[in-house]
Amino acid sequence: MIKLIAAICMVIDHMGYIFFPDVIYWRLVGRLSMPFFFFFLARGYRYSHEKGTERKYLRYLVLFAVLSQMPYYLMAREGTNIGFTWTFSLLLLIILSRTDLNRPRAALKCLVLLCIAYLIDVDYGVYGVLMPFALCPQYKYHKMFLYTIILWALYILMNGVGGLIQVLACLCVPLLAVIEPIDGKIRLPRRFFYVFYPTHILILLAINHIM
Repeated sequence: MIKLIAAICMVIDHMGYIFFPDVIYWRLVGRLSMPFFFFFLARGYRYSHEKGTERKYLRYLVLFAVLSQMPYYLMAREGTNIGFTWTFSLLLLIILSRTDLNRPRAALKCLVLLCIAYLIDVDYGVYGVLMPFALCPQYKYHKMFLYTIILWALYILMNGVGGLIQVLACLCVPLLAVIEPIDGKIRLPRRFFYVFYPTHILILLAINHIM
């Protein structure tokens, strides 16, 4: 159910971006989709780590990011799609979860990854890359909320007052507290979003072109 709500919020956001770029209310709804999907990334990583399939998960994300880039570029005309942000997040999670962790070397690897993410200007920047660490499923909701607020403050520091709109992403935590207990009521296919993301962008662009 959470994934369905996230997908709906994302479609509303992109509809606003394509059809009504001067109307901010559409974009406000979209601020909720990003943290929901990063919550799923953190949860998906936990499951893949338990099964020892992290590398397979990483390959799926890289493939998704590459295949989604052209539809995304046709819509935004700049930047990289959210799949690349997810890829950097997953790489950080993999590095930090290794049992044979050499802390100084791991810290250096994480710093290098964050610098690369910043330099290539991935979607949501360093704020987005770190989001799964704030929305770790093992945390209690009050910790998630606190860490999300801290990340939002980082986003403001890096983006100025233009980042104020992103405060709505923090609302995902109380919504998670309400929805997560009934999340299993509606289940989407595991690979649903990998197909849905580029497809819905192309459909919206086609509609916009016809109009």
